[in-house]
Amino acid sequence: MNKIDSLLTDIKKELHSEPCIQEYLRLKSILEKDEDLSKLDKEVKLHQRLMCENRSNKEVFEKEKALYEKASKEFDSNPVVINYKSVKEEVYSLLEEIKGVLEA
Repeated sequence: MNKIDSLLTDIKKELHSEPCIQEYLRLKSILEKDEDLSKLDKEVKLHQRLMCENRSNKEVFEKEKALYEKASKEFDSNPVVINYKSVKEEVYSLLEEIKGVLEA
């Protein structure tokens, strides 16, 4: 293992000790294991795809849009999802900060 690999391993350990990273991974695991939320997420993506595929068919598009909005609202109002999205922003901010330091 060269010096860079060793430093990367150290950085990974440090990142995993960050509270926001730990919370992100915990919430991500909950989301992945929750069958109802996974099903709802797939439903949101399905209706989103069907909206795109039916842009030229106003009737089908509007139907899919209504279904998408309903499923999306239900998914986005779940407390786990709300917390996950909030923590995800913190993690991205931290990673952007690290990226900035590395690019300097």
